Amino acid sequence: KIRQILDHTETSTAVKGERAFLKTLGGGCSQPVFGHAQVWRDKVKISCGKVLDGGKMMVREEGEAHVSEAETLGHSLAEKVLSKINS
Repeated sequence: KIRQILDHTETSTAVKGERAFLKTLGGGCSQPVFGHAQVWRDKVKISCGKVLDGGKMMVREEGEAHVSEAETLGHSLAEKVLSKINS
């Protein structure tokens, strides 16, 4: 019940998308990956990517979806980043 009272829906939605991106990439503090999600009305927009070669190269992606698809969007963008890295 306390979580429901304190929960901020937009922040929770953004964090779900960012975490899905990081989880799919296996990201954490040891990898130079980034993700930033913003919620506006019923849409979530995620900008994300990975830095490679000691900062010489960066692979970026961004996308937008309905807030109910935040995790799916984060996962999808991570797959696109991985595809670019592996090609």
